[in-house]
Amino acid sequence: MDPHMPQNSSGSQLNRGLELCEHTDSDQREERNHPKLRIQLPERQGSTSREEEPKASESNHFNKADGSARTAIGSTSYLKRNWINKLLKLKHLFPFPGFSWISNNLDATHLKPVIRASVTTWICIVLLVIPATEKGMGQASFLILVAAFLSPSIDPFIAVFEREMAILLFVNASFAWTCIGLGLASLARKEFDTSATTNDIYSGRYLEARVAIICAIFLFVGTAVLLYTKARVGPGPYTTALILSCIVMDLSFTTGHLFPYASYKTGAAVAVPVTVHSAVALVCSIFVFPETVNAQFIKRFRGVFVPLAKAMRTQPDLFVTSATSNEFDPGPFFKHIDAAEAALAPLAVSSRLLKKDLSWGRFGSKDFSRLHEIARRMTVRANGMEFYFKIIDPGVGKQPIFAAFSAVNTPLSTPAQSRVPTRPPSPTPSHSEVSTPSNFSIASTTRPRNRHRHHSLHHSIFHHHHSQSHSPHHHHMLFMLGHPTSLFQEALSRSTGNAVGVFESQRYLNLESRFAHPNAVQLTQRIMEHLGESTGELLACCADTLDHLARWLERMNQDRFWKLYRRERLKTWKESILDDEAVKNRLRRVLDEFREKKRHRVLDMYRSHLDPDHVGSSPAEDVPPHHYLFQSYLYQYHLTFFSEHLYDFLEEITILDKTRARSRLWFPILPLKKILTWSKWEPTERNLQHNEDEDPNIIQGIDPETQDSLGQAERRDPDALPPGNITEAIGNVLYHSVVALGRGNAIFGLKCGILSVLLGLPNFLPTSTRFAYVNRSIWALVIGQITIGRFRGDTTFGWFSRVMATFAGGVAGMIMWYTSTGLGDGNPFGLAAVCAVGLPLLFFINFNYPATEITLTILVLTVGLVLGYSWQDEHQPTLSDQGKGFRVAWIRFVLVVIGVTIASIFSFLPPSTTLRAYLRTTYATTSQQLGQAYCDVVSYATLQDGPHSDIIVKDLIAIRLKLRRSLALMTNVTYEYSLRGKWSKERYNTIYEIQMEIAYLLSHLRSVTEHLELSWAQAFLKRTRFLEPDFQGDVLAVISMISTSLRTGTPLPQVTPCPLLDRFVVHSHGLNVLRKEEDGDYGLPRKLTIETLEDKQYLYFSVGVSTAFGIVTRLDRLMMATKELVGEQFHINGLPVHVTEVKNAR
Repeated sequence: MDPHMPQNSSGSQLNRGLELCEHTDSDQREERNHPKLRIQLPERQGSTSREEEPKASESNHFNKADGSARTAIGSTSYLKRNWINKLLKLKHLFPFPGFSWISNNLDATHLKPVIRASVTTWICIVLLVIPATEKGMGQASFLILVAAFLSPSIDPFIAVFEREMAILLFVNASFAWTCIGLGLASLARKEFDTSATTNDIYSGRYLEARVAIICAIFLFVGTAVLLYTKARVGPGPYTTALILSCIVMDLSFTTGHLFPYASYKTGAAVAVPVTVHSAVALVCSIFVFPETVNAQFIKRFRGVFVPLAKAMRTQPDLFVTSATSNEFDPGPFFKHIDAAEAALAPLAVSSRLLKKDLSWGRFGSKDFSRLHEIARRMTVRANGMEFYFKIIDPGVGKQPIFAAFSAVNTPLSTPAQSRVPTRPPSPTPSHSEVSTPSNFSIASTTRPRNRHRHHSLHHSIFHHHHSQSHSPHHHHMLFMLGHPTSLFQEALSRSTGNAVGVFESQRYLNLESRFAHPNAVQLTQRIMEHLGESTGELLACCADTLDHLARWLERMNQDRFWKLYRRERLKTWKESILDDEAVKNRLRRVLDEFREKKRHRVLDMYRSHLDPDHVGSSPAEDVPPHHYLFQSYLYQYHLTFFSEHLYDFLEEITILDKTRARSRLWFPILPLKKILTWSKWEPTERNLQHNEDEDPNIIQGIDPETQDSLGQAERRDPDALPPGNITEAIGNVLYHSVVALGRGNAIFGLKCGILSVLLGLPNFLPTSTRFAYVNRSIWALVIGQITIGRFRGDTTFGWFSRVMATFAGGVAGMIMWYTSTGLGDGNPFGLAAVCAVGLPLLFFINFNYPATEITLTILVLTVGLVLGYSWQDEHQPTLSDQGKGFRVAWIRFVLVVIGVTIASIFSFLPPSTTLRAYLRTTYATTSQQLGQAYCDVVSYATLQDGPHSDIIVKDLIAIRLKLRRSLALMTNVTYEYSLRGKWSKERYNTIYEIQMEIAYLLSHLRSVTEHLELSWAQAFLKRTRFLEPDFQGDVLAVISMISTSLRTGTPLPQVTPCPLLDRFVVHSHGLNVLRKEEDGDYGLPRKLTIETLEDKQYLYFSVGVSTAFGIVTRLDRLMMATKELVGEQFHINGLPVHVTEVKNAR
């Protein structure tokens, strides 16, 4: 039994549930430790299985007397455990990650924004408790707290300015819309009475049907347009503005029709406190711990270098540990690299605002642009070093394409074959000879790391395992179910799926023997020792240099206002330059020594075979496989250029230190129009980090206009030729405008308009008008508009999280209110004092607690509403006075439940989606963009004037960030209840991991190709077949099929161009650059010598080949993973398996 065999197949959950009725707990544990291989061996290979079948029957046999008891006990135990597991899942609504999130954020960088937002909100509370200012803001003065919690001044000034200007623009535009609607409604009114009392107005005394219908129509149109805009532009600086604009319309149109005259003050009651808050937020952003984007950018820059320094220090220990030992654990190294990559997301946000910033400092936005570019390249090189440890360690990051066989759905019984199989077995080597059954699939899931490795380490991605098949006992199943022909049994029978990946598996098994070596463990250990000895000094130097850069960045912010605060500089200008020069010279010396001498240490394994003058040479022995050298060169390449980028960074800061000796005022470099606008393609804090209702068809950070400029491929209208005259051009525009009304965003806006009218309906009916106003039903409408989502279908999770956030916020609000006033009517000094203490705690939780943004926003918003309503009802009472404290919190909770529930029901209406479909669409989009990136990278390697390198780097980073955000959504899928069956998280996670690796490998390939000379680049393209149209056609066809299948859910053909590796390695070059029988040598040596292996161009060449090999194999794996998800179609009986004849370079 192989210890690396995956412990569960894709359909094993159903089988395990039924086994609970058949075995005791100890039997179940034993059964799980011996997974079944769902392969029907042919007659010539099935002797072992048939001989062991009686033993299996004896071990699983039990008499009928015990059957009923065990069935009842097992079923009860299973149901109890199932419900316990469901209840335990509720903890994810408010995850408790311990207290590390507190200690990790108790620093000046995280506390200053918290204090700034707290001061802004506290000033708003002071304005609320002062009678004069409260009266000046109107009856809805409490909305100043709503605006303060929805739009906290946590960001730098330019970001706050951008957001507050959007709020003022949309809120006042909505106010104008309400004035138009109420003005038209007053024209339709028959009865006017300017002296009407408040009691008569809100009791519906003057309600007229025509006026109510006009207000309802304007509410429908206005909210539909606003929420359509919210869905179209996506998460960004306009989100809060659109929510507050909806509140303006909600309050105006649900009460304006009750007045016997045109009441325009209702909208003003919302616009005035929101405007006051915007003024307070802007002032506090300037005077309370002011922060520019320039300073924020420098702080976030440190978040890239600090984990990279830790990663460099952890590598020497890995080289001295055998990859097959229990102590070999590169996990901490991987975590540091991932942390550095994750830090690029907020850095990209700051980079967007840097060009709009008005700041004081030594460096401007153009100075940082070059440093930002170098940092992006460094993280890619660091990931290349991570990739090396993945390919040498079979237990970490190893996702073999065909690591094991697993059924799509574990069948209850072995289906009887009605005819002899028509698929002949493929001619495989004896050590990997298996049958080609019709009910197995090739799993590509990640195996958990196993510390007990007693097998040979094969330095390739191909590993397969043998297991003896255990035949299921159909008669026992029928006995337990009681009625073999019942609907339940029929449904279970239909759940068994066909096999996938049969043809690919046969061809891969034929390739496997080429990647094995009997001395793999010894060769790996030897090459790792050479790498460790040669790279130790350079790794230590890189770590020290990264620490120096982190200190330099920290000093840049601390010295920004050294004169203003009358403090001494940490270092003088001359001292800083001398330190930079010393660190730079040391890195240059160590790097040059590594490049010229130490990196050749890995060739010691090959010198005795290729250098006749070498002591102890043995040319008669076989040369060690080339992939050991290629893998070592891959690591050396990434470490070398990581060090080069580090040296370039030092060069840049040295130049900046010499030329930017004094601080100055830096102005925005963008025109005013671009400063005040924002595109959904640009990264923001919301769409890069929080993923709140993000469009799965868009990758933030990738501009389609930029992509169109990279190539000449473009879409065409399949139903019409391009317009040939002005009439056709106008008709084309009109056609697309009408068609757009039936697309998802427009239908979503229509649905939101209907939801708004439905939730506001009690305000339009005479019998419920007073009840709705008194109980403030408008907040059910507002919460419904906030929570309804366009793309994300996590309805169940959203419902639970919002309800629990409201409950927690209500409790916190009551504690703060009763602490400030006891049982009194509200003490302004007590409320101000309590808020001065409580607000920093609330905002610290809001900004740092690891939960979804909307959940935390609703929590603090509920606190604000409890405090605001309690104060207003006691000091400015109206007809809707509901008391204070508990009463307000209770009504708020009930209204939230109503609004969220109705919004959840509406989420099932078109355009409806589920989180499962959302993730699948996201991965279809990333697959498509990976195909575009692949074409750009190959074009860049082929032509000197190919796609711009920086654009490719940014696009690949955007793809990886999109994938990282999707990973957080997988937890929420478990809350989606489906009658069709459980969701396969493992299969989606496999697709995520493979796409992430492809994105990194494309970055590696782009990097290495820019260093290849023309002749070596031609040899590289020749060996990888990247210039062969037939091969590239297969590659692009595979990418297109994967993307289309994931987007539509359509099954893939059973026979596809995969495996691509079969044609990629049609010629076995080994260590040779060119085969002897090939025409043309591009001026490169045909005879392999040790001087050739020492050539830097050979290093780049080998790294490029290894990277291309990784891309091709992962495309094969992605095809298999997609087949596992969507299935197959178009079966052909009797189709022979094509086996490519391998041509060795001799």
